Amino acid sequence: MAEATTNSTSLGVDNTIENGKEQPKKLINLLRGWPAPSLLPASGLQSAANYVLSDPEIAVPVLQYGIDPGYQPLREEVARWLSEMYKYPSAGIGSGSGSEGSSGGGSQGGISTGITADEITITGGASQSLACVLQSFTDPGYTRAVWVVAPCYFMACPIFEDSGFRGRLRAVPEDEAGVDVGVLERRLREYEAEEWKNHPFKNPYPDRKLYRHVIYLVATCANPSGKTMPLARRQQLVHLAREHDALIISDDVYDFLQWPVTPQIPTSPSPSPLPPLLPLLSQIDAALPPSRHNPPGKDFSHAISNASFSKLVGPGIRTGWIHATPDFAYGFSVTGTNRSGGAASQFAAGVVWRMLSIGEL
Repeated sequence: MAEATTNSTSLGVDNTIENGKEQPKKLINLLRGWPAPSLLPASGLQSAANYVLSDPEIAVPVLQYGIDPGYQPLREEVARWLSEMYKYPSAGIGSGSGSEGSSGGGSQGGISTGITADEITITGGASQSLACVLQSFTDPGYTRAVWVVAPCYFMACPIFEDSGFRGRLRAVPEDEAGVDVGVLERRLREYEAEEWKNHPFKNPYPDRKLYRHVIYLVATCANPSGKTMPLARRQQLVHLAREHDALIISDDVYDFLQWPVTPQIPTSPSPSPLPPLLPLLSQIDAALPPSRHNPPGKDFSHAISNASFSKLVGPGIRTGWIHATPDFAYGFSVTGTNRSGGAASQFAAGVVWRMLSIGEL
């Protein structure tokens, strides 16, 4: 076989010469945002699926209709895993500007006491869960606007429009620290000053509630700007949401796709350690007292974490989770599509549980 060489064409693309003929070099399509096929863990999934299906005590539950909150072993494993990953010092985690102070809840000795399984609901991925949140906790006759941090993940917009919010998506700019809270606060106050006649179509009670506003963003490694909100800005945003009865939906799908930007020490055999992950907006919210906007006896979140295994396993796995207060997580779980067909991704959740429990993720 003739030796392959490269040649720079007038278009600036290196072509390959094979057998005397110029062949165009394969290009990487960065527009799709798909993982390289070499990154898809086919063998790991096969091994996990074999394990799950070989044991009737596991196989039968994952092949049956699932309970509303999702496959319980995965809920417990996700809670354990997140508690290990988000060990950010919680002293002052719920502080910051705002009318509601910190209760110190969810922390002990300056470190978060961890996330529990009743704060986790398994989903069919971040897009499916976003639609379910809008079904259960918003109403076009009650919810005034959806505030979207711009530039935004544009494919989320049709999900809001399908839920009745066409024409009511409002852009909020970013500054160097992410969403510009000052601009958002001013515009929220302007909206609150306008006359609004509530004509809700839904009756969410007793397990759910409706929010007056929705704030949608990606708090860490924002898509497409790449910005990450620092702790102080996260605290400010949570307090603002609580003041105006807004629900923050944070797509937290990139938190674990980080690597050191400082050069590794040549003599070190291990990679440079990453700093602790910043706390989730949902954790900051949970560290505060129950909101004054809550129905009696309930503690619904003003910030939830919407996450997925699509970036960690593969997009086709269609399995994710939300983190919220137990009341919100339960309210999400009784969304009609869950009650009818059982929790989304029941079988896939069992396979992911196996991979996560043995440390393959």
